[in-house]
Amino acid sequence: MKKRKGFFDDIEDDKNLINEPILKKDTNHLLSNEYNQYIENSNVNKINGSEKRTENKEKKSGKKKNIIISSCIAIILISFILVRISDAIGWFGEKNSEYPSDGTGGIKEEFYYYPADYETDIFTIPGYLELDRTIKYAPDTSQSYIIENGNYASEGEPALTVLGEYLNAAIAGDNEKVNSLFTEEYFNIEGNKRYEKFPPQKLFEIKIRNERSEKQMSGYTVYYFTVSYKIYKNDGLFRKGVDETREMAQIFEINIYNDGSGKINNVYLRRGYVLDI
Repeated sequence: MKKRKGFFDDIEDDKNLINEPILKKDTNHLLSNEYNQYIENSNVNKINGSEKRTENKEKKSGKKKNIIISSCIAIILISFILVRISDAIGWFGEKNSEYPSDGTGGIKEEFYYYPADYETDIFTIPGYLELDRTIKYAPDTSQSYIIENGNYASEGEPALTVLGEYLNAAIAGDNEKVNSLFTEEYFNIEGNKRYEKFPPQKLFEIKIRNERSEKQMSGYTVYYFTVSYKIYKNDGLFRKGVDETREMAQIFEINIYNDGSGKINNVYLRRGYVLDI
């Protein structure tokens, strides 16, 4: 009787087939191929990952460069704006923070002021007469020339004439004349007071430059002058912060009206500026 092949016999047969050398070799070959494919795929993934990381680094590096460039441009623009603002402030100066005869803009410096002398004729003082008392005037930014004997009116410029009257009144010690040369609007500005009595002022190295003029809608014209001078043995009653070695330039704003008359409407301190003409 033929023995019927059972389920377990088939399993055993399968085991026998698996144990065959050829099949064993083929299985190893298949496993080897799968392993090689796995390694190859792993290497590809590593390469792709490395490329992505490199790409990400390049993107980050590009962003950093863009940020740096943008920052530099912003710094340049801000610096340019600050320079323009600084120039504007430097030209218009600062309104005198105290009364007009102070003219220091609130600068706190150690100055020695001489006793007021109302008796001595300043044009008999040897030390003052030895100084350069010429008046240099530049009608614009071109070369300057000398105004002889304080005759400002000879230039035929009404605004310069008003300015000359102011300087001559200071030298003469005439506070009432000085006060009459300012507009009422000027004295209405907080901190601006009328000049009190002061002795003749020994001004020297007077320098004046006509900066510009502006025609107003109402018809009058505003002139701007930069003025600089020193004071020999300053008593501090006309102006503080100026002596034989130190000067502080001022900007005078002068209104010339339709009838030809003129008044000083404001005075600004041009801090740190040296008028070289």
